[in-house]
Amino acid sequence: MNEGSSTSCGLQGKRSDPLAKISWTSLAKGLELPTSHYQLSREWVQQYIEATEDSATVALGDEAVPAMAVAALAVRSLLEGIELPAGALHVGQELECRRDVRVGEGLVTKAQVASAGKRSGWFLAAIDLRVEDESGEAVLTGRSTVTAPAQNS
Repeated sequence: MNEGSSTSCGLQGKRSDPLAKISWTSLAKGLELPTSHYQLSREWVQQYIEATEDSATVALGDEAVPAMAVAALAVRSLLEGIELPAGALHVGQELECRRDVRVGEGLVTKAQVASAGKRSGWFLAAIDLRVEDESGEAVLTGRSTVTAPAQNS
């Protein structure tokens, strides 16, 4: 990202702190990751649908955004906010889609560490995700669980 914003396939994105990446070893319960802001362009949504061969969303109309596209943005902001070590694994994902998202909407992704610690030679972190529209209404919530060997953390 350049100076806090990016354009990728028509997706406009901006992080609250574009240069900071949180170290994997500094994750602690309650830590909030930098927020990311996205503007969902028709071009980006269309490219997502084509790349995933999602024929079901097409049936919902031209303005529909696939729920998994919104989930991908949430995970993207998580990955852009944390400096993961070699050997890190995304081991779990829970998602709840709260409402439909439409082309052109602005979204804000937020993440907060729900738990973090070492167990049996592994560092494990659960991170709560929340994607909101511009009015602050949740459109998607969930939790990602990531682990890595403790010696690499």
